Amino acid sequence: TAEQWRKVMFSDESNFLQFRCYKTFVRRPIGSSSTDPRYCNPTVKHPPSVMVWASFSSRGRGGLYFLEKGASMNGPRYKKV
Repeated sequence: TAEQWRKVMFSDESNFLQFRCYKTFVRRPIGSSSTDPRYCNPTVKHPPSVMVWASFSSRGRGGLYFLEKGASMNGPRYKKV
């Protein structure tokens, strides 16, 4: 019922990377050097990232919660937030 749905809260966490390269390949002319900077994609091996948790319910949006590096949302942390 609508009354039951008013008691539900939806939540999720997501990881956001500061840098991300979507190109998986590079086209270059035949005979060109594979190390020529004009035909290379810049990459970052371990880009900075942040884990964010958020929620919403029939009462509106919850706040954003930024998790510390290496942490994930677990039961005790969920109750604290």
